[in-house]
Amino acid sequence: MVGADKQDENRTYRRVLTQEYDNLGQTISETKTDYHPNGDVFSSHATTMGYDGWGQLCESVRLVPSK
Repeated sequence: MVGADKQDENRTYRRVLTQEYDNLGQTISETKTDYHPNGDVFSSHATTMGYDGWGQLCESVRLVPSK
């Protein structure tokens, strides 16, 4: 699914994971979102990744939202 939340006559689809990739196909960032049963956002956490010269994951930083 691309874009915002999608709704058909019986279900609502919500984006729970968004990922970005570099030109080598490696994940460079991702955002995970949790929802309350009523549809409100419960939490959303972003993570950025860094890779070494061999293409191995060498850094992962979780960005915690401020309150």
